[in-house]
Amino acid sequence: MEKIRKKHILGAIEISVIAVLTLALIIMFASYCFFTSSSSSVPSYKDTLYAESIFAPVDNTKNEKQLISPSFIGICFEKALSPASPSSRNALINEILPFVSHLFSDVSTTLEFSSPKSAFEYVENEIAQHSEYLYLSFPCDIPASCVSPLLGADSIRETTHAFLVKDLYIFCDENGYLSGICTDKNGNAATLASRTKSLLSFETLRRFADDSEEMTRFEFVTAGERKYPVFSSSVSNFNIIAYNESGADTLENEQGLRDIVSSFGFNPNNTRFFRTQNSITYVEQFGELTIYENGDVLYTPESIGVPLSELCGKIKENYSFADKISAAYNIISSLDRNTFGGYSSLCVDDISYTDGLLNIGFSYYADGIGIESGENAANLTFDSNSLVSANVYANSYAVINTTYSDIPQKLLFSLFKTEFENNLPHSFLPVYTANGGDEIYSAKYAFVFDSEVKEEVSEK
Repeated sequence: MEKIRKKHILGAIEISVIAVLTLALIIMFASYCFFTSSSSSVPSYKDTLYAESIFAPVDNTKNEKQLISPSFIGICFEKALSPASPSSRNALINEILPFVSHLFSDVSTTLEFSSPKSAFEYVENEIAQHSEYLYLSFPCDIPASCVSPLLGADSIRETTHAFLVKDLYIFCDENGYLSGICTDKNGNAATLASRTKSLLSFETLRRFADDSEEMTRFEFVTAGERKYPVFSSSVSNFNIIAYNESGADTLENEQGLRDIVSSFGFNPNNTRFFRTQNSITYVEQFGELTIYENGDVLYTPESIGVPLSELCGKIKENYSFADKISAAYNIISSLDRNTFGGYSSLCVDDISYTDGLLNIGFSYYADGIGIESGENAANLTFDSNSLVSANVYANSYAVINTTYSDIPQKLLFSLFKTEFENNLPHSFLPVYTANGGDEIYSAKYAFVFDSEVKEEVSEK
């Protein structure tokens, strides 16, 4: 009897030890997960940081970046209206972000047509069937798979959204179901649809339609198989001025240097470096990172480049397009706003894929208006698994109280419409250009052709 009792006691002790060890393992695993998630500076695709990054309002205190910025935003109810000021633009952006996010997180269909005219007529017919819709236009063709990860969509969905977006129309029925149609600069079209009901409604946008001071009327004009949003009356945009925020040698800003070095995957604590009179170069096994006294950055790779695992926080055998967009966002968002942008933001201006290399070009944008500089403000080039080259030019801009007003865009467009017989512009939008070589920039309307050369017309 005593032996049986001892056997039961030993059994109970063994069970207790196993339970304690199991609990300890669970606690250790949970602690590991918490530590890895809290210690990483890279947010997941589901993090709200990504949902806010696509159209984040200008806010230097939060150092937010606008990786993608629409050049035109409109709400079309009984009237077609667009924001009349940066503040109303940011307010409207915050309201329409859930519509874009919900729509791009679901299914899409790329459409095929026998001719550009057929495609144009199909899109126009779809729009005509909806009395209310949102309209967004981007300055260049943006891959839909670039928009998706920034909006919190799973990276797997990038294969679903295999098309380009330049003009986007969003519809919402009375039951909360969203749908939409988008076109690229060549007129190719794709549809977007949500299979689940949302809590969204255009009723939330009624206050914008009723605000005559913050919104101004616009309309669409057509040329060939393309349409362009234009204002019927003259509109004003704030002028901006170029300046150097640092006021001193960037090389003396220790924290700023550490932020730049870290953003490109270099270790600021272990990296070897050497200095010249106007630059400092950090050296690691995957290349050299040179930072100049004015803030410009140049990355020159070794054979492998900076592994994407260092830039997007994932170790994978094959990295997707969404992973590279994530890496690009992490680099750009880590740069100090005062040195790289000021009132403006580095936004995607060009995406190309050639010979296995993905190049993402950036320009500085202020309130959705690109700032002309003659070349990209930044370029990040990726191969299948790494960043293989990069350069960023440091420029800062501040908004000033003076404004510039074009003549009405509708009139401006009509004056040059006869010249588009053989070469239609793919955009008609404002561009910040310097006035006579000084540091003040005004937003003047320009036609953008397929050659990507902007032709200013507002002073002709």
